Amino acid sequence: MNLDLNKFRAKPNESIREHTDKLIVQANLLNDLGYIKSVILFSDLLVGSEYHDYGKANTAFLKRLNTHKHFNSNKEVPHSVLSVFFVDKDKCSDYISVCYAVLYHHYHKKSPMAYLRENEELIMNFLEEMGGNHIPFEEIYDCIDEIGDIFLLPFDNSKKQYAVLLKGFLHKCDYSASAGIDCEKENDFLIDVIENWKTVNRFRFNPL
Repeated sequence: MNLDLNKFRAKPNESIREHTDKLIVQANLLNDLGYIKSVILFSDLLVGSEYHDYGKANTAFLKRLNTHKHFNSNKEVPHSVLSVFFVDKDKCSDYISVCYAVLYHHYHKKSPMAYLRENEELIMNFLEEMGGNHIPFEEIYDCIDEIGDIFLLPFDNSKKQYAVLLKGFLHKCDYSASAGIDCEKENDFLIDVIENWKTVNRFRFNPL
């Protein structure tokens, strides 16, 4: 959304655009190997991958990368919190789940939802600096209310399972992109390996 992702870095030697493109490669790999069973889930993973690090496009984050200092909660906003303001609702099949995945793909001590409510002025200052077309605060408040509802659902609820699975896939793509390795391999060897292991060690499966 009008942010120059080539200008700002996600890593010391990697722009936000370069890191984001690596996530998208990993998302496509998961889909090509058949680990993602839903066209809708794959589509939302691509959207989450695209916007997950937009919140790093600010001078405070860039300065911290350059100086190798730790995050200062009094002067800086967690990038996952800022990123959620740029998620394009029109590109999402399940906007709330995408926002949940983006908002929670990185957090440490304080809940991102609590942080949003307690630091509106600081967040607005960052959004004004970043520019671009971001979502109004009122809509984000409605969004985090719905995210809060997801936490209250039982785990066998299909909406909660979708949100958790999407978040897990986003983590998988993000971590592997940062590590520079593929997030998965084709499952065309596992059974043979297990059978060989059983034979060599003279083991047999228990009833499970």
